[in-house]
Amino acid sequence: MRPSALTDYWWLKLRDPANPARIWAQTCLRVEFPEADTPQAVSVVMDIIDLMVASEDRVLVELTSAEGCDLIFGDAQHPATLAAFPAKNREKALQTYVKHEMLPAWMQYMKEYNYRPWRFTGEKVSLLSWDVFGGSYDMAYPVLAVLRHDPGNARANLYRTLVFKRQWFGMIEDNDVRRPMVLNTPENAPAWAVWNASCIG
Repeated sequence: MRPSALTDYWWLKLRDPANPARIWAQTCLRVEFPEADTPQAVSVVMDIIDLMVASEDRVLVELTSAEGCDLIFGDAQHPATLAAFPAKNREKALQTYVKHEMLPAWMQYMKEYNYRPWRFTGEKVSLLSWDVFGGSYDMAYPVLAVLRHDPGNARANLYRTLVFKRQWFGMIEDNDVRRPMVLNTPENAPAWAVWNASCIG
C-alpha cells in the first residue's frame, strides 16, 4: 500500500457472500505510517461473527480511505493476501452464523410480509442467479443461505414457507396465464424498487 498521508482513517467492510447488499462486519481504524508516498505493508486482523461460505461464494472486502491511498497488487516481494481461519467448533459457528444471517429476514418480513415482488415478476429467487440486491429480497436470501449449510434448521424452513409458499386470499397462482404489468421506469432502476414504487403509488 502507498499512503498519501502519515495519518489515515480507514473504513473496512466485509460483505455477506450470500447477500452482497448486506454488510456482514465493518470497523473503522486509524493508521499511522512512518512515511508517506512509499509502498509499505499493513496487516489488519478482524475477529468477525462466524461466516459460512459455499464453493460458489465470493468474499468481498471494501476499504475506504479518508486521505486516499494506492493498493498495490501483483508484487511478488510484497504480496497482498486475505487469510481466513476455520472455526474450531463448527456447530457453535453454525449457530452464530444462522442467528446473524437471519436478522435481515426477520426484520424485512415484519415490515412487508405481504409484499413479495417475485410473485409479480415471476423471478426465481436463487443465490446463484441474483436479479437484484436488498429491499424485499432481504427476507429471501438469508433463508436460502442458511439452508445451504443447515437444511434442517427449523426457523429457516419456517421462513422459507412464509416467504416462498405462503398463500393469501385473491392471489393468482404461478401457473395461471396473466398479462404482465408494464411500467415506465428508468432502465437502471432495480427491479425491487420499481415494483415497490408501483405498489405504493
